[in-house]
Amino acid sequence: VLDEQGAGDDQGEAADGGHRRREGFRLMRPASPTSRDAASNARVTPEGGTWQAVSVAPEPMETPMTPVRQLCCLLAFAVFAASTARAAVAEPAPAMLVFVGEQLAYEDLDYDPCAEENAKSGGDTICISMDSYYRARYRIVETIHGIEPGPEIEFDVGSHYGDLDWVNARHALLFVYLHDDAPHWLHKYQGFAVFPTADGGWATCGDTGTYDKLPLQDIEFSPALIVDDTSRLTPIAIEKRWDPAVYAVVDGTVRCRRGVPLEAIVTYVDREVLDEVDLGTTTPAGARPRAGGHREAGE
Repeated sequence: VLDEQGAGDDQGEAADGGHRRREGFRLMRPASPTSRDAASNARVTPEGGTWQAVSVAPEPMETPMTPVRQLCCLLAFAVFAASTARAAVAEPAPAMLVFVGEQLAYEDLDYDPCAEENAKSGGDTICISMDSYYRARYRIVETIHGIEPGPEIEFDVGSHYGDLDWVNARHALLFVYLHDDAPHWLHKYQGFAVFPTADGGWATCGDTGTYDKLPLQDIEFSPALIVDDTSRLTPIAIEKRWDPAVYAVVDGTVRCRRGVPLEAIVTYVDREVLDEVDLGTTTPAGARPRAGGHREAGE
């Protein structure tokens, strides 16, 4: 006998009441290469040996769980659960100030976020910044969310596209992260040019420039938001330059008549953009409740 239990263990397995039943083979004495062993009905192999299937005693599928093994498993589970719980604890949300501000200063910022990393590489450039950076200073006109650090705020701006449209407006709706031991930063691209409205609120002229999903609404700006003088333009130029869905010609001037209210922008940014901060907005996007009155300089 060559191997009473194993030669050919992988030839077949059968489930039997939670145990595994294996078929083994044993090598018999050589017989005629073309004959069969009538007693065993086993085929004679070309090598001259006879293979005969025999049953092998069933083996348990699993080793019984000992008390020591149970304890080890419980300890391993406890360690895993503790590490998972620590990972699930979120970092404290950064403070954010959402406000309408009046621009006081805006300038290029000499800042390279890759400088330190490249310096550590021994002269190799392993990091390249694709953004431009700016430093802005605004007077806080109206606070929408958060605690004002003072009547004015200075913050840094990063942009992949250079100067953004809201920089050209006197007033802007801004979402700024506040830091105690580092510069304040504008949440990337969360700045919107806004203009005072007749009901004491704020609104954009036309779409937001970022979220075209927000529908335009009829807006009465106060004072009237005049963007051009028709005396220097032909009718074709007026139509091409100033979208009649947003602007209207009134008394020889082109005036903005439609936009997105501040409340709709704040609600959308809160729900769709901000992951770390909850502004607690409840107004559906597109609604337009009355905002607080404007604060003039010196108030």
